[in-house]
Amino acid sequence: MKKFLFTLSIAGLLAPTAAFAYGEGESIPYIGRAMHLLTNEVRTDVYAAIDACGEYCHEGKHCYKPSYKALYWSDNLFRAAQFHAAMSSSITPPDYGCMQHYSPCQLVDNFAKLFPEHCDGTPKCACKGGVAKCGDNGTGMSTRIDAFGTKALGENIVASYKVDPHTMFYALFNEDSRADEAQKCGFTMNNGHRVNILGGHILIGIGHVNMIAVQDFGHTSFTINEPISAGSHYVDKNDILHFKLHYEDNANAQKAALGIGKSCKRLSLTSGTKTRGVWATTDVKDLKECTPYYYETIAENGTITRFPTTGALLYNCDKSWTSQTDELIDQCISQISDADSDNNNGSDNNGSNNNNGSNNNNGSSNDGSTNDKIRADESDKLTTTVARQPSIGLPPHRSGYSCRQFPCPMVCAVLAFDKKQTNDIVN
Repeated sequence: MKKFLFTLSIAGLLAPTAAFAYGEGESIPYIGRAMHLLTNEVRTDVYAAIDACGEYCHEGKHCYKPSYKALYWSDNLFRAAQFHAAMSSSITPPDYGCMQHYSPCQLVDNFAKLFPEHCDGTPKCACKGGVAKCGDNGTGMSTRIDAFGTKALGENIVASYKVDPHTMFYALFNEDSRADEAQKCGFTMNNGHRVNILGGHILIGIGHVNMIAVQDFGHTSFTINEPISAGSHYVDKNDILHFKLHYEDNANAQKAALGIGKSCKRLSLTSGTKTRGVWATTDVKDLKECTPYYYETIAENGTITRFPTTGALLYNCDKSWTSQTDELIDQCISQISDADSDNNNGSDNNGSNNNNGSNNNNGSSNDGSTNDKIRADESDKLTTTVARQPSIGLPPHRSGYSCRQFPCPMVCAVLAFDKKQTNDIVN
């Protein structure tokens, strides 16, 4: 079977539109949820992720902080990303769809309002004249994302025959920057996806259609109070099933739990600290399709946080969330004893990367300072790691369009930025 991966990145931010609480929504794709989690996982312990990337992260650890704030889900950024994934996957040059940041046509004036209820994002309803051609520079990236409500800051796009979040995410993060002659910090044509992922954004939305996933990045001036920024499951390259959440708050997380079906599992801190860290387990076996699950944490001040806010996430199902909780254990965190061990109860492959991607980046860095007040505890001091794994996985192919034969994973990235943003990532 052919294996193919392609990624693209560009910047964007959107305002909320859906009437769902945080973590809810049937329209959010599983791939998007899991890639959101993986994004915040590498942001938690950047140096471990760079170490695992090895020589392909040629710019080196000195270009980054040891840890970055979580990115929070934006429904509008999600809609923007989902629209572009739908448009890109509907255009069919050989093998992989139309991978570009420009729309392959001039979009109709009200495309953002039409999507998705009255237009599915395909050229017949989204393009003027109803047709599109890959390679044409139609509506620009910033205009496209801005139409959904907020100024665009960044975007990554990835396509792969192996459609799983771990492969697709690490094709973006572990792109090969060895072509850069010097260990240059900031956005280059060879590290743009990684710089986007580690950028000083606040919000993220991720869309997925067929073999294409799109990450859109942005900011907000509003304070976000969601201690569990992301939670999902994924299977790594060694076929190990992981259930993980990302926690970030001023108050230490004392315990974390997974309620899955009628069972309750304790999660262990596997990366970061109790104010910003990843909690995980691999001790989940023999699941049936569409098994519901949710996460809970309890902080040192007694605050209990549930993710998703209501309903449940779904394992191996055609949708990622349900409002139904009849088959789900209730109040899982209260069943976890304080005496239980904090040791990791499963093999956590943070940085166990299966990156077969290459990249073609057009753009530059990120905004790392605009809304730093969103969190009182800027975490430059959060350098402790609980577990680090050696680099596992295959080296990526060389840059984007230079890969001409299959099997050929490929990546491509673009950023919108100003000169100030280029330096923020190293400060």
